[in-house]
Formats: sequence, C-alpha cells, structure tokens
Amino acid sequence: MKLFIRTHQILGTQPIIYTAWEPATPEHKETSFSQGHEFGRVGSKEPELCTTDYPLYTEKRLDALVKLFKVEWNKAYKVIYEQHPELRDQVIIETCGQIEVWSTPPGTGHVFDQGGQHA
Repeated sequence: MKLFIRTHQILGTQPIIYTAWEPATPEHKETSFSQGHEFGRVGSKEPELCTTDYPLYTEKRLDALVKLFKVEWNKAYKVIYEQHPELRDQVIIETCGQIEVWSTPPGTGHVFDQGGQHA
C-alpha cells in the first residue's frame, strides 16, 4: 500500500494542511481510518530510544530523536511535493512533516479575498 496525501482545513481558518499517511504501525502516535484500513501520519512515529544506549534526559538521546524525526518529516515533505508539485510555487510553512498552505488548492471551491473572508 503506498503513501497517500490528505488535505484538511481547520474550521474558521484560511490555511490548508497537507499530511502524508502510510499503513499504521504501533509506533504511530497519530492514526486514522480510511476505506477499512488504519493509517499513521508520516512523521508521527515515536521511536523507542529508552535504552541504556540512550538514557532519558541526555543530549545523546535528544540528538538521536531529532535525527529520526527529521528523516520522517523529510519523507513526508518529499511525498507531498511529488503528488502536489504546485505547492513549490506557493507560500507554505513546513512543520513536523506537515505543509500548511496559505491559499486554496484547485478544485476545492473555496475562494478567499485578501482578508481571509469567503468571497
């Protein structure tokens, strides 16, 4: 099963949020169901690093977590841009493997004026 992209908008706000989803594993901390299957948001896995090699509250553990999360987030960004190349030409915010766009994607039927109000 391949990765897919979901878009949503928080009610009453202008940005559209793009997220990448993959088949869920126990490590995913954000999951959703679609067409009878469970999916996990790419970038929401919580790796198990509570070992003697990575003691809690140490810089070594924090560095390892940051590295692992960056790999996951970059995986999400790559898939989102592959499926929605038009986002490269828009004002966006990349955060935690999600992309927020301050415009309306084609075909959604939403039209906003410069003040963010429905036109």
